[in-house]
Amino acid sequence: EHPNLLTGLVLDPAGSYLEGVILELSDAAGLPVRALRSNKLGQFMTATPLPQGTYTLIAEKEGLQFPPFTLNAENKIISPIIIKAQA
Repeated sequence: EHPNLLTGLVLDPAGSYLEGVILELSDAAGLPVRALRSNKLGQFMTATPLPQGTYTLIAEKEGLQFPPFTLNAENKIISPIIIKAQA
C-alpha cells in the first residue's frame, strides 16, 4: 500500500519457506543499499521506501543457489517478490 517498499518470500526448490536467507539489494551502480534476512515464514521486507531507480536483489544461503532478481522502483507499489532456490 506504500510506494517503493519491498516485500517478498524466499522458498527452497520444493516450495517450502526458507528462514535466515540473506538478501542484498544493490543499486544500478552495484553499491549495496539494503541488507535483509528472511524470517521463519521466509518473508522479508524493507522498513523504508527505496529511492526511485533500478535495483538487483541477490539472495544467499549456504548450499543453495538463487537467481538474481532485478526490479524498478518507480514511486509505485511494488508487487511482492518470490525468490526460489534453484534445484
